[in-house]
Amino acid sequence: MDQEFAKANTRMNDGFATAKKDNDNLRKETKKNNDNLAMMVANGFEEVNGKFEEMRQENDKRFTSIESGLGDVQSKLANIAYSVDILSLQKRVQRVKNIVLKRRR
Repeated sequence: MDQEFAKANTRMNDGFATAKKDNDNLRKETKKNNDNLAMMVANGFEEVNGKFEEMRQENDKRFTSIESGLGDVQSKLANIAYSVDILSLQKRVQRVKNIVLKRRR
């Protein structure tokens, strides 16, 4: 009976050793997979960051162009306002001339 217990004990120890070895191998494989996954995620974020940077640069160019165009529009509006003021003054001067000329007659 002692021999049977010894055989069972040996098989049990062999089973535990195999399970430990399998567990260690599984742990190594899992770490390797996790490391690979981390690298893939990091690469994905780098790619997205690059695309965001490209979009930001494109938007900066567009905003610069819009600001330039807005400056041109503001300048033209200022010139129009100035022209309107001149026309208004010309009309007022003409009325004053007409009044002065009527009084002289």
